[in-house]
Formats: sequence, structure tokens, C-alpha cells
Amino acid sequence: MVLGTQRPDVVHDMRQPIATIGALVAAAEGSAGLPAEVRRYLDHIKGQVQELNDLCARLLDTGSFHLVALDHVVTQAAQNAELAHGCRIGVTASEAWVLGDEVDLRRAVRNLLDNACRAAGPNAVCVAVREVDGEVRIEVSDAGPGFGAGPPGTASLGLRIVRGVVADHAGRVEIATSVLGGAMVTIVLPATGTAWAARLRSAGRRPMLPVEVGGPCPAS
Repeated sequence: MVLGTQRPDVVHDMRQPIATIGALVAAAEGSAGLPAEVRRYLDHIKGQVQELNDLCARLLDTGSFHLVALDHVVTQAAQNAELAHGCRIGVTASEAWVLGDEVDLRRAVRNLLDNACRAAGPNAVCVAVREVDGEVRIEVSDAGPGFGAGPPGTASLGLRIVRGVVADHAGRVEIATSVLGGAMVTIVLPATGTAWAARLRSAGRRPMLPVEVGGPCPAS
């Protein structure tokens, strides 16, 4: 179905069950004596509810570019993927900032991790986030059968979403063989947010505050 003019109605209908899930989680959190593991699962569900709300909002607007901490985005996405797929994900993430649409960047990272976890099965997935020569690199490696060698599924759709998001951020996607034996897919983005984060810190402001592209630089 093509959403077209029905998009606001569909988003409205989606938000009702999402709100119900959120309310049920809040009610469950009020229960006495919940084991720590159950509370961890409830926190995970709350995070997923927030992502669904963000996606609903994204369907109704074109999004905007803000200062985004990619190391935080990737670490959170890896935790979610571990719970969703039951796989082991090792994360090595240094501080990395870009100017971008956080909702779309989360979608791209989530799709890469989903593909890697499906390919790896019970084997390992490794993620590295680092800034090199003015670029931020998100490297997702798996111990699966290699790119294109796994069972057919949603991997091609996921990669198409990744390529679209990365292109919107003036970046590129690189595909290579992982040292783990499977595929390594890398998102490469301009490290356009690093200078902004430094300027915000020097001005005594939190780097996570939204900064519109094209606005004045904070005073140093």
C-alpha cells in the first residue's frame, strides 16, 4: 500500500498501540520485587517504544540535521541487537560526532547490525567506531559465510536503506571481507560534528544540544 495522503491516518493508528505498550511497561515497572534482568528487558522495550515514536514523527516530516554522537548511537543499537537476536556483539567505540538526522542514522546502524547478526548466527559480531582523517567510520564485521553467501532474506533491503541514509549524509558504504571470516560493511561519514562539539564544550554547553546546520558557530 502506498501511504500518500493516508500517511497521517496510518501514523495515528500506529501511535495508539505504541502508547499502549508504553503504558503497560510503566505499569510493570511499578511492580514490587522485579528481578534486575526483567527491569533490563523493560528498559529495552522502553527504548524500542521511543524509536517507534521517533519513526512515526519522521513519517510526518522531512527530518533535520543536528549534532549526533555516533558512538552513543552505535553502542545503544548494539545492546538492542544483542537482546533481539541473542548474538554476541563486541563494541569498540571512540567519541565521534557528525551533523545528521539521528533517526535515520539509527535506522542505518540498526539495519547493518540486524544483517550481521542474521549472517553470524551464534557466532561473533564486532563493531568499531572511530574517526580517521576527517571521517567517521562505523565498521560492522561478522563471522558469517560472507557477503551474498547467506540465505536469502531482508539483507538486500536493509543494505539499500543503509546506502540511502548514508548518501543523504554525503557519505559512502564500503564492503570487504572481515577478519572474522564473514563480511565487513563500513559506513563512512564526514566528521562534520567534531569541531562543533569542541566549540560547544569550550562555550560551556552540552554537545548533545541540537545545532541546526548553517547556524552560527557557538562562541569559543
